[in-house]
Amino acid sequence: MCELPADVIVDILSRLPVKPLLKFRFVSKPWCALIDSPSFIKSHLNRSIETKTNRSIICRDCDLYSIDFDSLDHAVELDHPLKKSRWRSYPSRRLSSRVDSAFASSLFMGLDFPYYLRYKREHAMVVNGALHWLVSRRPESDKANLIAAFDLGVEEYRLVPLPELLDQNVHMNLKDFGGCLSLLCNYFEVRVEIWVMEEYGVKESWTKLFSVTQPSMIRSFDYVRPLDYSRSGGEILLEQDGKKLVWYDLERKTVKNVRIHGLDHLIEPYICVASLVPLRGGDGEMDGKKEQLQKKRRRK
Repeated sequence: MCELPADVIVDILSRLPVKPLLKFRFVSKPWCALIDSPSFIKSHLNRSIETKTNRSIICRDCDLYSIDFDSLDHAVELDHPLKKSRWRSYPSRRLSSRVDSAFASSLFMGLDFPYYLRYKREHAMVVNGALHWLVSRRPESDKANLIAAFDLGVEEYRLVPLPELLDQNVHMNLKDFGGCLSLLCNYFEVRVEIWVMEEYGVKESWTKLFSVTQPSMIRSFDYVRPLDYSRSGGEILLEQDGKKLVWYDLERKTVKNVRIHGLDHLIEPYICVASLVPLRGGDGEMDGKKEQLQKKRRRK
């Protein structure tokens, strides 16, 4: 059998899931070096994102579960350090929310930050290497009219523009949808709108992805949240009222319920893309920003 060219081997391996790749590291030292190389790890992750593969949904129902995104057929229970301490789950959630709010407050106070967190219990949303919060200009304001972002690379804050909303009587939440900053607008008992910032930082790139009105094909909903596109891009997987999943067809405007075997309730589902990125490793782009910041500080 003729030996395949190196570029062909790389292309084939970059299409495989993470688990077999970890096993293939033991085929030979060259394969191990290739699979562990930063360039291969980056190309494998980029291909997974571009082709919408290697995705799963992580959620909880007393314990943590993983659901394959493509099949959405059954939930697999995950092993984790707090598995035998279920009673800690609720205090941990309350603590994490408080820590997040306290971190945001202290962070902005340290920068003398001239804005106020609108929803103090909301977690920051990480998109494009920055933490994002909805803020207002006045402490007594009951409406958020700005998005504040803290760049983790250069440790500086900036403002990200909101879309022009005709109706200001809305409850907003920031989300990460398909790697883009998105805005969930809930006009209670009226409609829910999903906006996506297709080009980060550009106000004109805000696009209304879709709007679901009450009453509609999604019966008696209070809240819907987009998770991700289907592989074809023609459907969006939605979380409804923190209870179930539905497929929303963007062209036909129809809904199809999703039944997950082995899971009675769907709580806080998040999309996870399996990758070879090591937990101990740094991101090249982030490291570059930190290096620029250090040089800037030395010049001062």
